[in-house]
Amino acid sequence: MAGLPINFAVPSEATLNISYSDFASGSGFVDFYFVRCPMGRFLIDRNIKGASVDATDGNSYVAPSQTDVKATSCAFNLPRTVSKGYAFYQGKVQGDSAGTATVTMTIQKYDGSTYTNISAATDISLTVGSGPVYDFAGAIPISSEAIIKKGEYLIVNITTNSKADMYQNNATYTAYISIPFKIDR
Repeated sequence: MAGLPINFAVPSEATLNISYSDFASGSGFVDFYFVRCPMGRFLIDRNIKGASVDATDGNSYVAPSQTDVKATSCAFNLPRTVSKGYAFYQGKVQGDSAGTATVTMTIQKYDGSTYTNISAATDISLTVGSGPVYDFAGAIPISSEAIIKKGEYLIVNITTNSKADMYQNNATYTAYISIPFKIDR
């Protein structure tokens, strides 16, 4: 065996953004950014740069007449466990008429044929007027762990009542949701 070179793999540089509490609980949050694509489809992307994809119409809305808008991730390439706890959403709505706007959100996984709820449907309400854009945020409880298998998708299902539309302008503003995942140890 003399003369064979000995090569050791050099690990690539990695950035890890977690705190002590993440290690103690074994979980951390992953941010998914919303992006509206041509033809009215919505995606969620872990990279905020992906959320700057040019939509064909600049300002993009989830119309209240669309009763079941599903923002979909890419297929997971490894199994991941969504942790019990809360997912946190931050977004904007544009008022259609004065009153109480209600946004209902559900986190799901999709295996190609079946949608399975990871969270219960959660209502987030706020008072709106006709025309202005309003910031809103909410916590979505996740009551038990859920495993997203290789090839499955993460879905954020959003519905609104007739008082407001979801507001998404890919050029200037991106809504996002932070979902708790177990850290692989």
